[in-house]
Amino acid sequence: MNQLAKALLLAAGGVLAYSLVKKYSTPSLPDYYHGKTAIVTGGASGIGKAIVEKLVELGAKVLAVDYNKQALAQLQEEIPTVRVLPMDLVSDDAPQKILDEACNIFGSVDMLFNNAGIIVLGPFWEMSTSQIERLIAVNLVAQIRMTHTFLPYFLDRHSGIIAYTGSLSAHVYSPSHSVYTGTKGGLKNFVAALRRELPNNSGVQLTIIHPNVTATNLSDEQLFNMIKNFISLESSEEVALAFLIGIARREKEVFVRIRDEAYKWAERLAPEYVDNQFRKLLAVDPTRHLRLAPVDKTNTD
Repeated sequence: MNQLAKALLLAAGGVLAYSLVKKYSTPSLPDYYHGKTAIVTGGASGIGKAIVEKLVELGAKVLAVDYNKQALAQLQEEIPTVRVLPMDLVSDDAPQKILDEACNIFGSVDMLFNNAGIIVLGPFWEMSTSQIERLIAVNLVAQIRMTHTFLPYFLDRHSGIIAYTGSLSAHVYSPSHSVYTGTKGGLKNFVAALRRELPNNSGVQLTIIHPNVTATNLSDEQLFNMIKNFISLESSEEVALAFLIGIARREKEVFVRIRDEAYKWAERLAPEYVDNQFRKLLAVDPTRHLRLAPVDKTNTD
């Protein structure tokens, strides 16, 4: 057995052991979330909607924020107790308006889920400047701006949770949506650096989840029909539950399945192997790039 195989085996063993320890140290979710107030951006569909549904099921009070007014109306019809706020996060005053609205409704805020995101699939060199700028604005800049507004509020209260929906592509670099991967990598690094910056007694928790390929409204049928022949997709509900469990455990980073952490270590220890597997999967080469979706696919998470 060569050194690489030994390293991968050791990493897999460590991940498995750590996961088993976490499995038996999970607090009661109803006890943890009951009565808490939460804001979920991108909350009208996909992972965000699943987070909203689970929080309500656990007894939390939720404000769902989304720019899709129709989807918000449908959400409120399905879950009458959910409060909704239509908002484009890239608006200059969006973060403060969201905080003010939540405080007016609930009196205080315990948790912020920075979940909203968009994706553009296809060759990077065919993307328009406006598509690139919108991706960065929604997936990275808006998350930083929301944090910049909410963090002082939580620091003043010496309590609060800011949770972020990242992506496994921040650890395992995904072709055909390179700007999306870049924004999620930037978000991961921002959260990690900010966590080090906070005082130990700040009372503020930062948690980021890194889902693998997830069946949401971001899904492209051609891409997912191909990928599902190689791996099983993660559902929005599965991601939401893993997220809420990870937050209750005070985890810094959350991976939905053990395999996802294994993929992370494979990228670190055998990047050339992973690169070759992606090229086989997506039939990528320097001159011909598989078109996975229209480059204007910009639904929220």
